[in-house]
Amino acid sequence: MIYLRFSRESIDLHKGVHASDDISREMGTADIFQRLPSIETDLLQRFRNIEATQEHLELAILSNNLGIVYHTQGRFADADGAHKRCASILQQFDNAQRLLAQSLANRATLYRTFHEYHEAERLFQVAGTIWDRQGRPMQNEMRHNLEEASGGLTTEMLWAEPIEPSGLLRVYSREVQKLKESPELLRDTVAKLGPWYHDVQLTPQISTSPLQRQYMVNRWRFLSEVLPADLSGKTVLDIGCNGGFFSLQMKQRNADRVVGIDIMPHCLAQARFVSHWFGQPVELRELGVYDVESLGSFDIVVFIGVLYHLRHPLYAIDKVASICKDTMYLQSLVRGDAGDFVPAANYPLSEYEVFKRPKFPRMYFIEKSINDDASNWWVPNTSCLMAMARSAGFRSVRESSHPELIVCKK
Repeated sequence: MIYLRFSRESIDLHKGVHASDDISREMGTADIFQRLPSIETDLLQRFRNIEATQEHLELAILSNNLGIVYHTQGRFADADGAHKRCASILQQFDNAQRLLAQSLANRATLYRTFHEYHEAERLFQVAGTIWDRQGRPMQNEMRHNLEEASGGLTTEMLWAEPIEPSGLLRVYSREVQKLKESPELLRDTVAKLGPWYHDVQLTPQISTSPLQRQYMVNRWRFLSEVLPADLSGKTVLDIGCNGGFFSLQMKQRNADRVVGIDIMPHCLAQARFVSHWFGQPVELRELGVYDVESLGSFDIVVFIGVLYHLRHPLYAIDKVASICKDTMYLQSLVRGDAGDFVPAANYPLSEYEVFKRPKFPRMYFIEKSINDDASNWWVPNTSCLMAMARSAGFRSVRESSHPELIVCKK
């Protein structure tokens, strides 16, 4: 069973974001907006009748549907309360987990509307975890929404936001695309999604993190030199996807499927925004590198900016090697001499001198901090980075034009 924490006090539900008719248009319901009062009346009457009978699952469904109506009307606090009541009921039933995931996804849609992107992403990831176990929602299921439903508004659980066949979110896509009409609103949204680490150029005048621009340009230049220009037919895993810069680049090189993982929901929220801004679907999962086996295999793995943050770097490379079918692009902070080292087949216990050679594989442990970041644990030299990749099963490991990036092939 999934247990959730409710943190209503941290969210300002009364701040104005849009007029209710604007929300109605964004949710694709402008044509039925005039019917919402009567729909609300029907739902409330049914709710009162069912409440007396203690039919909990039906109460949950009615609460969910009221939440979506309130959301469409711009009544955010009422919508939030209705969605939370729905989830609290559904948590009591082991056989209602798919409905619980739907409820959480609907509340995530609500939170995105008033710019609580980080909490929205956390909720959506919990929903995704349930779907991973119970099965992803089918397109015909998600047709039961205010835009498409012809009936059953008091008996069937509504979706606030269908997931399109491409994987993009229908309502969020409209909201994000609408920002292209207003640079001021775009800047405000980028700020609310911050702080950003990846700099993504959204318009000629607006990017997500201008201070990081040259850093990202340099990283991409070294990777693009060794990456195929056309990734058609390829599946790509972006480990530590952060704000989605590299995931976007993989899609723009025609990768069939791109999955971005990160352990921080606020980074996934940024990557989701970038994905919807450019209309490039990327699957986003809150997941650590030690658990990548749960995702299946990939042709290409982009493993950049993560290794030195891990307590167990060789174990992580082993895990990645187990799901990488072709090529891993591995980058790490490095120190010491660059270049590879050819080891002997064996060293006697009496050997000391070889360990003093500058290129001998070595890993430096950072007990305190480097770059004011206590999450930096290990810094290898280049030969150590290459040796770890070989030991994990990559048969061909070569340097790139930058000492921090190596290309590892099965």
